Parts: sequence; structure tokens; C-alpha cells
Amino acid sequence: MENEDIYKVAHERVKAKKGFFIHLVAYLFVLGLLYVIMYFENYQDQLPTIIVAISWGIAIAIHYFKVFGTENLDILGINPNWEED
Repeated sequence: MENEDIYKVAHERVKAKKGFFIHLVAYLFVLGLLYVIMYFENYQDQLPTIIVAISWGIAIAIHYFKVFGTENLDILGINPNWEED
């Protein structure tokens, strides 16, 4: 691989990681805003907030695995090489 190809791959990885974190911040912001709105305007009924959190949370998890793969799951106590143990 040439230096230019390595740079392009690295650039795409950084761009994907940045996109994931922007997605995560948007998720947290919108959920917080939705929680506050539903708390005050919908007589504390949080079912719509929970539905949005679960469905969008699944999308966040899929985005995480597309960007980072399973290489960082050992932080959660999950060994990515469990088949080898």
C-alpha cells in the first residue's frame, strides 16, 4: 500500500468515527429534549420517549458496530475472542 492509500483509509476511518459521535450526541440531545417535553406537556407519560429511545438506540448500536466492530467490547466484559478461549 502506498502512503496516499494509507492516508485515504485513515481519513475514512476518522470520518466514520466522527460521524458516529455526532450521531450519538444528536441521539442524547433529542432524547433529553423529548423527555422534558413529554414530562411537562404529556402529563409525565414517557411511552413515546421510550419507543424512540429503543428504536434509535438499535440504530446507534448498528452504527457503532459498523464503525468500530467488536474490537472494543472487552471494556464491557465481553471478550471478542471468546471462541479461542
